[in-house]
Amino acid sequence: MNTEEAAALANAMSRECIAFRVRLLNRVITKLYDHNLQELGITANQGTMLIVLARRPQMSRKELGRIMQMEKSTVSRNLDRMLDQGWLKELPHPNGTLRPLALTDAGRTMLGRVYRQWQISQEQARNLLGADNFAQIKTLTDRLSGSGQ
Repeated sequence: MNTEEAAALANAMSRECIAFRVRLLNRVITKLYDHNLQELGITANQGTMLIVLARRPQMSRKELGRIMQMEKSTVSRNLDRMLDQGWLKELPHPNGTLRPLALTDAGRTMLGRVYRQWQISQEQARNLLGADNFAQIKTLTDRLSGSGQ
């Protein structure tokens, strides 16, 4: 394949590739949320982990990763930082291997602080995407996750 053929294929793929477009959208929106959460010393991923753990206390690392569709190393890296910050604790488990995670008082306080910045981020994302696109993304992700929430 010559340079021109490779460029033509790349152009065709970049115009149509849904994976590229979704990843771009993810980076743009994550950057927006991360910017608003930066003053709190927490990332959008970590904030989402707080939300998931507040909704269902005592969850394993593996279950959290499954729910969030995240790689094991990404989950561990974020959770280790959150444990160090005191936002989470690992609870004892009878067999000693699976230690469920739970929010601490500091984690619940951080969740309240995150909520205020989340509201700002939500409004900015809605303005950036437009109300109809914002609603369609929510509908699509609800359907894909089976949550309907």
